[in-house]
Amino acid sequence: LKGGHKANGKTFKNHLDGYNFLPFFKGEVAEAPRKDFFYWSDSGDLMAIRYNQWKITFKTIEGNLFTGSEAQTNVPIMTNLRADPWERYQKESMMYGRWWGAKLWTVVPAGAVTAQYLQTFKDYPPSQAVGSFNVDHMMEQLTEFLHSRGQ
Repeated sequence: LKGGHKANGKTFKNHLDGYNFLPFFKGEVAEAPRKDFFYWSDSGDLMAIRYNQWKITFKTIEGNLFTGSEAQTNVPIMTNLRADPWERYQKESMMYGRWWGAKLWTVVPAGAVTAQYLQTFKDYPPSQAVGSFNVDHMMEQLTEFLHSRGQ
């Protein structure tokens, strides 16, 4: 798929992610090839990046997944998922600010990983717009539809 697939006179290119997990699943190698993971919201916003045990969060969802709202953080929230798998330290510890300052270096490699990932969008741009589940977007679509029908 990396070179594209031609069907019905049109070339389709898909970037799956480039990681071959087969040797890991077969037990031929000890570690999985994926070191990074990008967390995206339903609206297409980059919420967080994970690299090895580090997770850097830029946006959070306050409340539950369906009725909650997205909140932009003032500074990235850094979490060592091996030390804090439930991601509670920043909310429950008075020492998080001090710890955060000592771990600020994690933003630099995260920026490099993100830049490398975003370069793939040049060759493999998103194939469709992200969905929107709010009333404003639905009203906009309804208005466009009615205008297209002369109403």
